[in-house]
Amino acid sequence: MIGIWYPSADGAESGCLSNPAGGCFSFDSMARPQSDIPEVAIDLGEQADIYSAVLAAINSRNWITGFVSRGYYPPVMLQDKSASVRGKPAQEVLKYWFPRLLGVIQ
Repeated sequence: MIGIWYPSADGAESGCLSNPAGGCFSFDSMARPQSDIPEVAIDLGEQADIYSAVLAAINSRNWITGFVSRGYYPPVMLQDKSASVRGKPAQEVLKYWFPRLLGVIQ
C-alpha cells in the first residue's frame, strides 16, 4: 500500500518548499487550518504531474496492492496549496488512473 501526500505548491516535486529565510517550509504548513504562506506559490499543475508520475510507477509494479491520496479533504473543494486533490487537476489524474490500477483498462 502506497500513500502519497504532496501539496499543490511550487517546489513540491523537490521535497522542499523554499523558505526565503533559509531551509524549507514543511508540507504540513500548507495544510488547513494553517495560514497561507505567500512566499510559496500555488501550483496545481505540479501536484497533478507528481500524481501522474507516481501512479504510472505504481501501475507497473504488481507487488503494490493499493494507493491512498493522503490529505484528501472531502467536505469542500479547496483551490489552495494543501495536499487535498478534491476539485484540483490531480483529482482528474486519479480518475484517469483508477480503472488502470484495477486492471479494467490497460
